[in-house]
Amino acid sequence: MIDILAESPRFVAATISRGAEAVAGNPYSGFNICPYTCDDTSHINQCRLALADELGISPEQIVMPRQTHSPNVKIIDGPAEIDTLLHIDALVTSCRNIAIGINTADCVPVLLIDETAGAIAAVHSGWRGTVANIVSNTIDSMQALGALPQRIRAFIGPCIHQCCFETGRDVADLFPAEFVFENKSAKPHVDLPGVVVRQLADAGVCRTNIAESPCCSRCNPMKYCSARASGVDSARTFSFILLKN
Repeated sequence: MIDILAESPRFVAATISRGAEAVAGNPYSGFNICPYTCDDTSHINQCRLALADELGISPEQIVMPRQTHSPNVKIIDGPAEIDTLLHIDALVTSCRNIAIGINTADCVPVLLIDETAGAIAAVHSGWRGTVANIVSNTIDSMQALGALPQRIRAFIGPCIHQCCFETGRDVADLFPAEFVFENKSAKPHVDLPGVVVRQLADAGVCRTNIAESPCCSRCNPMKYCSARASGVDSARTFSFILLKN
């Protein structure tokens, strides 16, 4: 269930796959803890409890924002309910044993850590958030906790890749030309995670400190949630980072 992106004695960064319980044609089968996508509350609570047990924390120590594709970032100093994190698409903290995470279904999940400063972040960077450079906003907030961009490690989880991110000309024109790929018989495709990597580097993160999942969510909807494959009313992939004691 837990796909580890990176782990050390001090932290873990991971993405939760849909798991063996996922069933073709059932957009909510498998793992889902996103509470605003019309899934059954009992199923969400069951999944949340299972993840908390796996991490050795309480369900209240799993913290996620109510995402709206905004560029807004929030620094938290402890557990927080989702209804106190409205219109937030990235979380930053220096708290131990708090799993901060975001939900995606094709958008780009970005997990950040400066181990020296003890600062972590979880970022939801969809195409709107990417255009607004939410990762740069997040790094600015991490610096308020003592982080330095050159020390930050970044982990990009499974998301939609260039092969499947077909979009209209109006959206494609919002991105640098080198990340837009023309197709004479169809709409242009955009390398969204590629743009995020560029933004991280421009914000001062060393490229050698950026790790990117090769998995396209749209190509693998039985493993990772994909709104393009299953519709907007479907489960979400949860990506999180946690500082250990």
